Amino acid sequence: MMPARGEIVLRDSSVYAPLGIVALVLAGGIAGGAGAMTDGWYSIPLIVVGVLLIGLAVAIGVSNRVHGAARLRLTPRGLIHSIGDREYVLPVEAIEGIGLLRTRGGFPELSLWYDRARLPELPKQLRPLERQPGRLRLAIVTDEVGGMHKWQVKEIREYVQAHRLGQWRNRKG
Repeated sequence: MMPARGEIVLRDSSVYAPLGIVALVLAGGIAGGAGAMTDGWYSIPLIVVGVLLIGLAVAIGVSNRVHGAARLRLTPRGLIHSIGDREYVLPVEAIEGIGLLRTRGGFPELSLWYDRARLPELPKQLRPLERQPGRLRLAIVTDEVGGMHKWQVKEIREYVQAHRLGQWRNRKG
């Protein structure tokens, strides 16, 4: 059995933002350098792409600095999306269930079902997660990069059951 934890972090942009910034600056520098070293019509587009990539890196860095990192986490209070110090909460009272939704031909999804009568308007920051009224997709479960691993789902299930965040559901869609 998993020890009681204060929260389960589902997403955290502070982990990947620095890596993304470095990658964008590196790619922009390579593209800009290649454009400066070549002759011909394609040198200008290479320089433009390089400048745009570096500009995107600066914009991501400034956004993270000004607004703070974005985090999506499960806590005993419910599902919380935070950006810096601001929190947008889907309260535990509105959560009906959390679990796996198996779709035909696709990967299983870790989903959260909520009662629309108790939460008539979903916080704006959580709306991109909504796949159908009353259901949020929290993650895709796969062993591939960018997916949630099955052992993480097991930890989440134990956490949901320990903190009574709704029923654990496994459904087919």
